[in-house]
Amino acid sequence: MRNFQTKKQKPSVLLSPRGGASLLMAGLTILVLFSCKNNLIDEIDVMRADAISPVLVIAYGTDSTLKDEGNYDFDQVSVGKSNEVTFTIKNSGESPLSIDLSGLVMTMGSDTEEDTFTLTATPAAEVAVDGTTSFTVSFTPESEGAKSARVTIPSNDFNTPSCSFTLTGAGGVIILTTGSVSSIEATTANCSGDITNDGGTDIIERGICWGTEPSPTIHDNFISDGTTGTGEYSNQLKNLTCDTLYYIRAYASNGISTGYGTQVSFRTKPAVVTDVTVSAVPYAAGSGMLDVSWTSSNSSSTTYDVYYCKAAETRPDTANGPTDLTTTSCTFTGLDNYTDYNVWIIARNSTGSTAFSTAGTGMAGILIESITLGGKYSYYLPGVKEQLTVEINPSTATNQTLTWACSSSDVSVSSGEITGITDGAGSATITAAATDGSGIAGSYGVATKAFVMDATGPSGGKLFYDKTGYSEGWRYLEYGDYSDYGIWATASEANTDIPGTAYILGTGKSNTDIILQKIGENAVLASFCRNSTLGGFTDWYMPSIDEASHLINNTYLKNSTIDMASSTQPNASSFRYISNSGSTQSVYNCSKDSSNCRTIAIRQF
Repeated sequence: MRNFQTKKQKPSVLLSPRGGASLLMAGLTILVLFSCKNNLIDEIDVMRADAISPVLVIAYGTDSTLKDEGNYDFDQVSVGKSNEVTFTIKNSGESPLSIDLSGLVMTMGSDTEEDTFTLTATPAAEVAVDGTTSFTVSFTPESEGAKSARVTIPSNDFNTPSCSFTLTGAGGVIILTTGSVSSIEATTANCSGDITNDGGTDIIERGICWGTEPSPTIHDNFISDGTTGTGEYSNQLKNLTCDTLYYIRAYASNGISTGYGTQVSFRTKPAVVTDVTVSAVPYAAGSGMLDVSWTSSNSSSTTYDVYYCKAAETRPDTANGPTDLTTTSCTFTGLDNYTDYNVWIIARNSTGSTAFSTAGTGMAGILIESITLGGKYSYYLPGVKEQLTVEINPSTATNQTLTWACSSSDVSVSSGEITGITDGAGSATITAAATDGSGIAGSYGVATKAFVMDATGPSGGKLFYDKTGYSEGWRYLEYGDYSDYGIWATASEANTDIPGTAYILGTGKSNTDIILQKIGENAVLASFCRNSTLGGFTDWYMPSIDEASHLINNTYLKNSTIDMASSTQPNASSFRYISNSGSTQSVYNCSKDSSNCRTIAIRQF
C-alpha cells in the first residue's frame, strides 16, 4: 500500500494561465486545450494533483512501516493489564498534511469488548511537509482470547484519503494445573502445581492454597513456593488437622492477576491413638473381662482396630480384637483372670492407617486385697446363730467366694453364720480365706458363754430371765435403763385403740413395734424404751405385762414399792401395769393419759 511507505517524487505539474496546461516531461511541452474533451487533459489533472499531494506514512518505533504488511500485533497481554504503542504519522508529500481528527476512529472486532483498544494520545491536525506527529493506542484485554480493531485515519492525502490498518492482540490468563497429593499424614501433605502459561507476564509468585471449604483462594490458607516462572513446583502443607477433608488449588500470580489450578481434595490421616486405658470389669460380672478405652482427636470418619495379647507374648500382626469400631471403647471377654494383657489401637480412615498406639496394660480380674470380719457379739450361747459381717476390699474384686474355718469345736461356722455349741466357757477363731489366689484371709475371735441369773448381759444390763434353751431367736432377757415417771401416752392419743398387744413372755418387743407404728412418739414410755442405746444396742423395748412381772420378781425390785407400766393394752383408753407394795403385787388397768408410771427397758438375746 502506498501510504505505508515513503512516496516517490512525481513529475511537476504546471498550470496554464490560458485555461490549459503544459506538461513538462522529458524536455517536452504539451499544450492541452480545455475547449474540447481531451483524455490527456484528464491525465494531466491527475498527475498535477498527485505531484503536490501530502502523503501519510505511518510507522512505530524505529520501523518505517507497519509490521505484517499493515497490521500491528500486540501479542499476548495479561487480562486486565494495559500495553501501549505509539505510532508516528509522517508527511512525505509536497504539501501540508491535514488529518480529520473527528473521523479518526477505532472499530472493535466482533470478538472484542468495547474499550479493549483505546486512543490515549491523538495526533496533530496539521503536519508540515517532511514533518511528523504521533498518536498512542492502548490495548487492555478484558477477557482471554484473540482481540482486534480497525483504525481509520482520514486526511487530505489525495491518493489515500482514508488510511486504515488492523490492530490485533490476545488476552492472556495464567494457565496452571494442580497435581496429585502425596505423602499424606495426620498434619502434613505434599502438594504440587504446574504452570504452562504465564498469561503474558512473568510469574512472580506461585504456591498452594487450601481450606476445608471448596474453591480455596489465597485469602484462606496458602503457602508460597518461593520461586518464580512457569513449570512444575511443589510444597508441603503443615499444621493440618488430623482426619479432616481439605480442598487445595495451585495458584500463581504475575502481578496483574492470580490464576488457580483445578481443585483437588484429600483427607488427612487420623491421629495416632493415645492414652489407652485397660481395666478389669468389676464384680459381679467381671470374670475374664477387660474394659478398654482410649483418647482420640479424630472425627466420626475414623474407625479403630484393636490388637491384644498376654503381656508375655508378641503383638499379633493382624487385629484379633474388635475392628471397624466407631467408638473409643470396647470390652474383652473370655480372658484368663489375674493375667496381664497388652492392648494396642490403630486408627484408620479412607486415606490410610496410623501407627500403633502405645500399649495399654491391665490385668483381667481384680484380686482381693483384704477381708474384714465383724459380729454382733464377742461370745455365743449354745444354739445362738449369728451371721458375721464380711467386708471385702476392694468391693469390685472379681471372685468374692470365701472358704470358712473355725479353730475350735466350741462354735461352728458355715458361710459366715456362727452357731454356739458349748454351754459354758470356750473360744474360737473364725477365718475366711479368699479363693482367688491372692492369699488374703480375715479372722474374727469369738467365745462361748453360759449366763446365770443377775449376770451382766451383752449390753451391760442384768439378766432376769432364762428359758433354758435358745428358740425363736432368743434365750435370755436383760433389763437396762429405768424411766422417770410419766404418762403412758399423750392426751391427743388417750383413746386410740391399739389392738394386737399381748401379755406373755417374749411379746413385749412386738407390742412396742405395734404401739410405735400406731402413735409414734406420742407413746411416751414405749418411745423411752425404744430410744435406749445402752451398751450400743438399739433393740430395747417396753416389757409386756408378764415380762414386767418376771422383772419385778427376779431382781432387786421384788422388795421395792414400784408401779411398773407394760406395753400390754387391754382396751382403747387404758394400759396394764403392776403395783408392787414390797409384799404383794396387783395388776391394774390405768388411764393412758393421766396415770404417771415408770417402766424399764428390756431386750432379749
